[in-house]
Amino acid sequence: LFLTGFIYFIYPEEGSSMILRLLVASAVSLLYTGILLRIRPYKQAMDLNLAFAGNIILSLCFIFGNILHFCGGTGEACEIYIGRDFNSYRASLLVVLMTVSMLVITLVILIIFTVNTINTPGVCVVSTGSKPNLELPEDCTFHAFFSHTWSSGKDKTHAAVRKMQLHSPGIRIWLDVDELTHTDQLEESVDSSAVVLIFYTQGYFRSNNCQREVYAAVGADKPIYLIYESDIRDIEVMKKECNKYCNKGENILDKVFANDPIPWLGSSNSNFANESIKLASLAILRHLPFYLRVPSQLEKGVRIGNSCNQVKFLSPVDVLVCEYNIGARRIAEELKTHLPQPDNSINILDAKLVLDEASKDSSTIMSGNAKYLLLYLDEDVFLDNDKEVSKLVRMALKMSVKVLTVHELDYTRGACEFDNFLSQTPEDLTDALYKDIAVPLYPLPEYRQVSFRLLLTHMGAIETCNRSLSLLNF
Repeated sequence: LFLTGFIYFIYPEEGSSMILRLLVASAVSLLYTGILLRIRPYKQAMDLNLAFAGNIILSLCFIFGNILHFCGGTGEACEIYIGRDFNSYRASLLVVLMTVSMLVITLVILIIFTVNTINTPGVCVVSTGSKPNLELPEDCTFHAFFSHTWSSGKDKTHAAVRKMQLHSPGIRIWLDVDELTHTDQLEESVDSSAVVLIFYTQGYFRSNNCQREVYAAVGADKPIYLIYESDIRDIEVMKKECNKYCNKGENILDKVFANDPIPWLGSSNSNFANESIKLASLAILRHLPFYLRVPSQLEKGVRIGNSCNQVKFLSPVDVLVCEYNIGARRIAEELKTHLPQPDNSINILDAKLVLDEASKDSSTIMSGNAKYLLLYLDEDVFLDNDKEVSKLVRMALKMSVKVLTVHELDYTRGACEFDNFLSQTPEDLTDALYKDIAVPLYPLPEYRQVSFRLLLTHMGAIETCNRSLSLLNF
């Protein structure tokens, strides 16, 4: 409005024949480009990119207008200020070519954005194969209210919301940077949302505004789901913090933790990130009017695009397990359950027998199926009395048998911090064992299935897509 309107007040009668209008317009346009780059006022990256591209085109148009102004007369000014080889025709041709080029570039950018949007896999309901029904309750304007503490959870929460919006076009999520104009609106905003999602980070319940949002959600009897980005032990930390700071005459702990907290792995491997999005999406969908009327449609869960959720081997493999590495055989047996049934692609063998035989005849280790030593990392991995585990790991590495490490993260099964078993590991094995990241075994069934598929692919299995099967069966 400023460029196309206000500049006409500069010499209203003679201004069209003067260069001052174009100079002012060029200066303001370039200034606005700098503001875009510095302040980044748009909430969506696509909006910012389009605004930047449009403003660059506008700036170039004004600059080319200056060229035409100089070259539109006798040609002497054009030759002096623009270039000796320039004349009115060449200047016009340059402006036309540059304008067409910028239009083509803009069109290409728009096409890329459109294709990326179309190709972004969306959340689909498994039972129908279609996008979810996002009908809102009559008294709500948002599907979900995302609560977080600004000091420690802002960036993580914003990233989580953007991922959910990317995979679920049409979903309306209340997020402070998008919707909040005054803190007096917090309770009203909670009341106008179907579900409240709390992205917990340390100190969440200590925040006064977060407490307001929690009490508003409890008072309005809204479904509440906590999302957290750490291990299972943080649930107890959350509860203690909630009890400590949310104690205004009413014990709200049971209501806040009525639904199982959702571990968020949105910044992890893409398969784990997809599971996080599916879990959060289901938390919202379950409480929307359509699925309250027809809950059976969500029984098979949701998927993201044509998810590949099965793997298979093209040829059998031998998985070696050490009996002193307690839990390794159990993991190997569980691995077999994640292959299409019936399947005999995995042979579980005693590592000591195989490696002892290979030490006598090295040809046995090279012949037959591909072999992998499975090392289960828990709190006791290298604490066996006879040090048999470390001996077998050394033998496997010496014979070029690949050692696959899996890190147990379920504390009911002996999980511990990485530094704990790192301190147990013999120094001569540290580099060889931990140069590759261990496959994490999460306690939540949905994530654990992804972990096992990932481990199978490390053994050479290939992914197969099956649209009828979902990882989210409730």
